[in-house]
Amino acid sequence: MSDTKTVDVLAARRELLAETIASQLRGTWHCNRVWSAWNVGTMGRDDFSPVDESDTPYDVAEAILALPEISNLPELLRIVARLAALVEGLQNSNSSAEELATRLAEDAVAALRACGGAL
Repeated sequence: MSDTKTVDVLAARRELLAETIASQLRGTWHCNRVWSAWNVGTMGRDDFSPVDESDTPYDVAEAILALPEISNLPELLRIVARLAALVEGLQNSNSSAEELATRLAEDAVAALRACGGAL
């Protein structure tokens, strides 16, 4: 495969993965302020931005595709859907950000190992 075609394929994979991540994260929000602002009572709607409309899905896609263990895109997309379901479940459970990150990381490692990734 020529270098140009390789770049095109990688760009297409990155775009597909980022779009899939964004679609699974639709309805989730970035908090743009420190979390302790909740205690002050000054947070409002403007302090949040949609995750799916941010650079986050592309950043996550880039990081995932940089892993040498990832070569099976269909399996990767199943992992993304599984992680998104986990995030939604944890957000609905009023877990702390630290608990959310820990559980998400644990599930991501388990999912990558399940698809043959060597961590």
